[in-house]
This record gives sequence, structure tokens and C-alpha cells, in this order.
Amino acid sequence: MRQPPVLSLKPGGTLRLQCQLQTDGAGVSIDGWQIDCWLRTPQGRHVASLTVRPMDSAHGRYELSAEPAQTRGWPLGELMADVRYRDTTGRVMHTATFALCVLEAITTPEP
Repeated sequence: MRQPPVLSLKPGGTLRLQCQLQTDGAGVSIDGWQIDCWLRTPQGRHVASLTVRPMDSAHGRYELSAEPAQTRGWPLGELMADVRYRDTTGRVMHTATFALCVLEAITTPEP
């Protein structure tokens, strides 16, 4: 069985993932689509909903993000996610599941 891709982040870090929906290497228009991405613990507890920002809808480009104030409270360890698309006809599709590993920060300035 293939392992899901792993990304890492430390609490209080900024998360920015540049994404593009493609078919046969070409961008697919996501105009009018609903796009969602949730992070969950391996036990299924919802941790966060990432912000989805269209960058170039005509070519399927969007950004998934979370600000430091959000990531500060994320639990250490592995979180799982996928991206859910709902097109203008109501069809629902999901990406492959991916893992985000939240690691302990080493360099933490005094307040």
C-alpha cells in the first residue's frame, strides 16, 4: 500500500499550499465550484478547515491556507486531509488523502 504524501508544519507557522486541478496535465476551470479542505486527527476529530482562495479559477489554480493564529492551537502529530470539490452540476469529487505532520517548534522567542 502506498503511503500518503507528508507535509510538515510547526505550531504558529503560516501554511500556504498552491494547488491546481488538472486533467491530462491541463488546468480545469473551477469557476463556480465549492472547494473544501478539512484537517482531522487519525481518530477523526476535526481540527481545522483550511481557507480556500481561488488564484486563477479558469485554469484550476487555488490556494489552501492557515494563518499563525490558527495553526498555533493544532495538536502535535499527524493530521489527515483531502480536498473536496463540488462542481456546478452537483458532482462531488475528492483528492487522494494526504498527511500533515505538526512538529514541535525548537526556536521559540520569549514573549
